[in-house]
Amino acid sequence: MKTYLSHMTWVEVQETVKKQSVVFVPIGTTECQGRHLPTGYDHIVAQRLCEKAAEKCNAVIAPVIPYGESQKLLGFPGTLTIRAETLSSLLFDVTDGLLKTGFTHIIFVNNHDPNKAPLEMAMSKIREKYGRVFPSLWPTDLARAFAEKYLSAPQEKLMHGNEPGTSLCLYLCPELVRSDLIRPGPVAGETIKIGPMDFSPSTFSIIYEGRKNPYLVHLGDYCKNGGFGTPEGNAEIGEKIFTEMVDYLTGFANEFCKVDNLLDK
Repeated sequence: MKTYLSHMTWVEVQETVKKQSVVFVPIGTTECQGRHLPTGYDHIVAQRLCEKAAEKCNAVIAPVIPYGESQKLLGFPGTLTIRAETLSSLLFDVTDGLLKTGFTHIIFVNNHDPNKAPLEMAMSKIREKYGRVFPSLWPTDLARAFAEKYLSAPQEKLMHGNEPGTSLCLYLCPELVRSDLIRPGPVAGETIKIGPMDFSPSTFSIIYEGRKNPYLVHLGDYCKNGGFGTPEGNAEIGEKIFTEMVDYLTGFANEFCKVDNLLDK
């Protein structure tokens, strides 16, 4: 049985929606992920996660969306960013098309944090038009939660261009990892003193009297590697983390498909 929507003929899609109500929409971006990881890390992981979960819960996978809002990584070659309103419109149109096709349970697997706001904007319009809402899972959040079991000092490692991304890539796509390019980066949590204030590069904020205040800078202004810390994971750890991520998404999908409309509850 075919899993990818894009691999089916329209006749096959018509038959599929009669039997399969759940469709995954993998979302990521294309941006710098440290010196050693592929720029497609976010959407590669999202897509692979959907593939494995779909095998277990009889779901369909919509075409991956490989672009997102990546303003903070501009300056690093290969980073491609699109405007929030562009992404929001794209997500609305994709969702609109899936609903018109006949899918009733849409799960967004968004592996890029800045995409959350555009996704929320799109879902607000979908709610207005269809009276339905759909959930979004953030694989990075899952990976970090599960990685704490396997990595030492996780608070210093679970950052952009470090872990658990390195371990996941060593397991999922080792041919794309350039371990020879790894260089130590700033340690997450380190701050730069600016008078009575502290600038935190890892949280893009200025800390004053204990409060974090957003401060829009590009990552490259303070992190020349495009990533934090020094990755120390391996493929074995990556497999353990990924397996738990798949089990979580599978369980979520199996339960979500039992609910007709979240707004009715």
